Amino acid sequence: VKLLGSTPSFTENWNSGDFSANPWILSGDGNWTITDSEKAEGIYSATIASADIEASSGTSDLSIDLITEKGGTLTSEMLLSLQSPFDLFQILIDDIKVYEYSEIQDEWESKDEVTIQPGKRQVTFRLVKNPNNLDEAVISSLPKDSNYQGQVWLDKIVFTANS
Repeated sequence: VKLLGSTPSFTENWNSGDFSANPWILSGDGNWTITDSEKAEGIYSATIASADIEASSGTSDLSIDLITEKGGTLTSEMLLSLQSPFDLFQILIDDIKVYEYSEIQDEWESKDEVTIQPGKRQVTFRLVKNPNNLDEAVISSLPKDSNYQGQVWLDKIVFTANS
């Protein structure tokens, strides 16, 4: 039997320049990266674009396991440049979707606070490319907003453990 330690409160601002400051899990069809092109504060943010997913549809996940006795809350700053039906962004807890967004923002926003229940929970930030699995000929014929980039940036992820 291995006892898992509780996750302490933390703020992820990507100042390490990579994903090493916290135990992030990267998975899916495209790779999240660290960039200095956009940020809510500090030097860097994490980003993924639909173009990073080579297939005509797919997902890319940035996840972290949170272990708590009393639960907690998670907030984040996001900059979205997504448009339905091309792509969308989801926040999941234990593979259950709790929030979904598909919008083009002019500036960074603090989105919905996520409640973390006690125990071991996996929080996933997911980009979904072509969520309706439309044919490539159909998707390429659809009009796109002039500000559409098909990309999401994440910064200032704050986990606060309940005491």
